[in-house]
Amino acid sequence: MVSVWNRGFEGYSVDVTMDTQTFLRRMVTEDLVAEASIIALDADSPVAIVMNGFRKHDDKVLCMERWYRYPSRV
Repeated sequence: MVSVWNRGFEGYSVDVTMDTQTFLRRMVTEDLVAEASIIALDADSPVAIVMNGFRKHDDKVLCMERWYRYPSRV
C-alpha cells in the first residue's frame, strides 16, 4: 500500500512520501482501515489508492448512510 501511495503523489509540490513505519502510524492515528480501502489496478499494476476509515462521535459512526448509523429509526 505504501508504494502505491508514494507513486500516487510523485511530482506534487509538497513531498508526502512515507516509509512503511510512517504510513502504518498514519493509518492508526487517522483511523484508516486497510480492509475498507481500495487499490485501483491497471492490468496487474497498482495505479491509485483510496484510503477509508471510520470515526465515531457520540458513539455513532460518521460518514455513513443514515440507515446504517441509525438502524432503529428506519
